[in-house]
Amino acid sequence: MLRVFAIGVGLGLFASACFSAWPLGGPWKCGRDQTCPTGWTCDDQICCQPDSELGCPTLPTTNNGCRTGTAELYYEDRDGDGDGNDKVGRYLCKAPVSDTTWVKNRGDCDDTSSSTNRRSPELCNGSDDNCDGDIDETLNRTPFFRDQDGDGFGVDSMATRKLACVAPQGYVAVAGDCAPFDPARFPGAPELCNNIDDDCDGTDDQGETTFADTDDATSLRFPCQSAGFGVCGPGKFRCDTSTAPVVRACQSIATPAAVDRCDSLDNDCDNEVDESPDCAGPPSLLVANITKQTRTIPNIGQIPQTTLCIKDVPGLTTTMGWNDGTRTWSATTTGDNYHLLYFEAPGTTTWDLTRASLKLRINFSGGATPASAFGNPNRFRNPVIYLCGDQSGEIIRYVANNSVALGDTGGNGNSIDSTFVLSNDPAWIVGRGSGFDTSRVRRVEILINAAAPFSVQLDPSTGFVR
Repeated sequence: MLRVFAIGVGLGLFASACFSAWPLGGPWKCGRDQTCPTGWTCDDQICCQPDSELGCPTLPTTNNGCRTGTAELYYEDRDGDGDGNDKVGRYLCKAPVSDTTWVKNRGDCDDTSSSTNRRSPELCNGSDDNCDGDIDETLNRTPFFRDQDGDGFGVDSMATRKLACVAPQGYVAVAGDCAPFDPARFPGAPELCNNIDDDCDGTDDQGETTFADTDDATSLRFPCQSAGFGVCGPGKFRCDTSTAPVVRACQSIATPAAVDRCDSLDNDCDNEVDESPDCAGPPSLLVANITKQTRTIPNIGQIPQTTLCIKDVPGLTTTMGWNDGTRTWSATTTGDNYHLLYFEAPGTTTWDLTRASLKLRINFSGGATPASAFGNPNRFRNPVIYLCGDQSGEIIRYVANNSVALGDTGGNGNSIDSTFVLSNDPAWIVGRGSGFDTSRVRRVEILINAAAPFSVQLDPSTGFVR
């Protein structure tokens, strides 16, 4: 319903909606939007003038006067818990009758919650329930730490530490953050090769051993190829801590092997493939670092010859039958005896003899000794060659067949120069008891049978031929 009133010149001319029929001089009911004519104030839904004779229901005069008494300070109490908001106050003659409650009590620290006021009990909830300026006081509180970068770790500082039952906003239960404004750095964070202590363990990159950004070697655009040779060429990114600052560099993923294997790879990373003596054995068995010794073996039986390398037969003693300076092998024998000359790899090394078509050359010539020094070739084929592994009982026996016996290259019947393929050669028979992985050969043995004293000279070409 719309009522429009026309007021005379003495009272001023105005129009307002939904006025009740108040006296001509007012007061009037406020409009729907709390509006009143110019010079009038809406107080408790009534348009009035505080300093007029009639005054206003709750508003004091300019000098804080009221019809009875003086104005007092009231506070807005929006949640209706009886305590008002300290930040919203006004002087009134009495509490207005309106949608908003105004009370004389103050001290409400949260005027949106009726359970938060000065009379409420303190609960363990991370809030100041009783508005005393402290959170969760008198309860079983634990320390919480300010987490400014949101990484789940705070800084242990007396200035920012808080005791509470639950974590306040922006606080966490774990301290130890070494970079409070960097969410990527915290205890247990992935350590990067960047000269920064990412995991907050107090150790810089020079003291770290693993990095999260160093093992990506799969990039097709930026492949990681180290400066190493052979198998040491392919690499992965590593953190080079030998420099300061550290750098992320491509390093080999392989460790050079102690010796080169016969596998068409540069295993020892020296820019050579399958080189001797690691692969294919030494070209000459007469070089200085190879051990050379002799044995005299009277009355050896057949079983030891097919089960053990001859040096390993129990009860043998070293004989003085080798002269390193003249490369001669000699023996004084009065009967049908066996004689052994062996060549052993230096130290603990072995020779890899798995190379296809690898040959062994045996080359020695006799001195002025009878032609019968090595007996009858039809009765015993000389010499017998043993390849010996690095474990006891690992042998391969090579015996010359009937067509290959001691030649007469020196004119006296006790010389030989024979080269045969280790893997397969019809001129040499692989004897009984043979068979092992020839990638780890420790020793080469030459066994002969002699019925008379002899002296032969070995040629430096005695060795392995590729």
